[in-house]
This record gives sequence, structure tokens and C-alpha cells, in this order.
Amino acid sequence: MRISAEQLQQHLARELKALYAVYGDETLLALEAADRIRTRARGEGYTERDVLTADAGFKWRELAFAGSSQSLFASRRILELRIPTGKPGVEGSEALQTYCEGLPPDTVTLVVLPGIDWRAQKAGWFEALDRAGVMVEAKPVARKALPEWIAGRLRTQNQEADRETLDFIAERVEGNLLAAHQEVQKLGLLFPAGAIAFGQAREAVLDVARYDVFHLGEALLEATCCISRACSTGCAVKASRRRWCCGPSSRKFVRSGACSTALPPAPCRRSCGATPRCGATATSSSCSKATGASRRSRSKPRSRTPRAPTAW
Repeated sequence: MRISAEQLQQHLARELKALYAVYGDETLLALEAADRIRTRARGEGYTERDVLTADAGFKWRELAFAGSSQSLFASRRILELRIPTGKPGVEGSEALQTYCEGLPPDTVTLVVLPGIDWRAQKAGWFEALDRAGVMVEAKPVARKALPEWIAGRLRTQNQEADRETLDFIAERVEGNLLAAHQEVQKLGLLFPAGAIAFGQAREAVLDVARYDVFHLGEALLEATCCISRACSTGCAVKASRRRWCCGPSSRKFVRSGACSTALPPAPCRRSCGATPRCGATATSSSCSKATGASRRSRSKPRSRTPRAPTAW
């Protein structure tokens, strides 16, 4: 059974399963999902907590030993297994599958994982976790859904804001959900319950947005109304000194005049890594011609010494 981090609260209100696995690339949502599971388990009497971390020197037989051992202080407990790499290996895969086949009684098992790609989700150990319990995925919040996410966080602290203010806050915290959570909490400390004006948010919320070249491509493919976002994304990418990752589409956008950020010529796509001086970036053949022309222009002409006449 697979659910999202937003659906976890409704699920825990109905029932509490014996196994939960939290995975995903969004750190904030993964931490909050694990905290909700622990809080719900403590409310049901699972007071003791054992934590196992599957690092480089971890012995997987400890998982079976921890599952079979009885608690000395409480009848119910929480067994938490953390796999920071998301790759248990051959031994860990067999141990997890064996553990899922016979879950220990009076124990809530919580497996904490990082982001898992689609290939790893087809592994035997991941499918065993899916069959035995509930998989909670912490998906990153998309840019279009970020204003609604911020509005939901404001409602939890009895505050609200109009659409313009929500869009402004989302622009300031895009790509950095941990900082977005902190900025929303700061608004709850600075201002009383009720509506938050645009001027108040502009003075209080810091610019903590994070971009990369993948966000730049998404911004360029959106409608023309998002040109300002594409410009800010391109400026942030340039400031982060990742200009070599920009493709032809982004350079065409910059040369069109829609953005004031000027990027350098695209690097050669051949293995030489040279930068063409004639501006040829479309094909490798034109780039090689430009590179050869530049080499010939830099080469010095050969000086020919006149041959001495032959004496007869």
C-alpha cells in the first residue's frame, strides 16, 4: 500500500499498521511523516523505541535479533531502521524480505529511506516492504502547488493571505521547503492571527529560493507569463557558476532579449571540450572547422631560408 505524505494523517486517524516505510527526496515531509507515525504509536502504548542504522559496518543479523528479542520495560515498542544510502545490498535485501515475512508482534516497524528511483522500487526488498506495510512517499512540492501548500501551513497557525501574497512567498522560498517552513513559522511569531498583508510578507520573508538548471528548463517550457521566473532562475544558475550546463534552448531564450543575463558561448560537444570562437554550436563538424580555423590563425608562418647556389 502506497500513500503520499499528505494522506498519512488521514490514514493514521483510521488505523495503525505494523510496518511503515518513509521514503522520498523532500526532507521536511519525510521528517514530519516519521514524527506523525511515532506520535500515533506512542498514543497506542508503544513507548519504547529501538533505532538501528544500516551504515557501512552494520550487521544485518541485528535486525532479526532486534525483532525476536523481548522488551524488558514495555510490552509494546517502536523498531526504527534507518538506511541512509537506500541500498541495503544483497545481505540486507534478504534480511528485509525475511523480516517482512514474519513481523514481530507488539512492534511497529518504521523504515526510513532516502529518495528511491524507479529501478530500486522494483527490487525484492522494496516490494516486500510494500506488501507487508504502508509506503509513505515524500514527494517534492511542485512550484504550482507551492502557494496552496503555504496557505495550508498558515491555516494551521490561524493565519491567511491573499493570492498575491502567497505567490510572493512562493517565489521567495521556491526549491527550499525547509526554509519555507521556517519562514511560515516566522510569520506566525511576528504577526497575530488573521490576514497577512503583502507589505508585511515583503518585509519579513527572506529570499531563500534555490534553483538549478533543471528548474531553468521547466521555467522556459512554461507560458510567457512566467518569463520573470525564468529570468530569476537563469540569474540564480549563473550566480551558482553552473553555466556550462545550459543547453541551446536556454541560450536562445537569453539571446532573444527576454532576460538580461548574458551567458557565454556553449562549450564544444566533442570530447576536446574547446570553445568555438566563431559561435558555431549546432554541430560538431562546424565546431571542428571553427577550431581548426582558430588553430591556423594562431600558427606562425614558416620562415624559408634561400638555398645557397651550388658551386661547379
